[in-house]
Amino acid sequence: MSTKPDHRKNGVTAIGFMDRRRSRRRELHEPTGVALFGTGKNDEWHCGAVMLNASTKGIACRVLDADSARLTVGRVLRAVFRIGDSTGPFDIPSRITNTTEGGTPGYRVLGLEFISDGDQPAERKRLLQALASVCKRGK
Repeated sequence: MSTKPDHRKNGVTAIGFMDRRRSRRRELHEPTGVALFGTGKNDEWHCGAVMLNASTKGIACRVLDADSARLTVGRVLRAVFRIGDSTGPFDIPSRITNTTEGGTPGYRVLGLEFISDGDQPAERKRLLQALASVCKRGK
């Protein structure tokens, strides 16, 4: 029997668990849809999800177990969603940081961290404004 600690349990690394609490999350008054997409020519797929909470650094969303097989920790994807009456959709490259059982049979919850790029400051400001208009104060 190994005495080495298990640093990965249920799809969550210890660092991933700490990181997901780093920024204040806001619960949505009304859950909103999220479309998740592969990142390119050799990674063409999509599935739907329901956003549970959000921050300017990432989101948590619930997906069907049937869709979750390809959605593993570390995978890069595109998350496309709207929040409230924001002027347009958000289309943000993201990385899966953790996966957990969804609390509802047949579902999993994904933690997604937004990947920064050159447009991120303006997009984060727009996202923060959208969140402020439609969210409960977060955890």
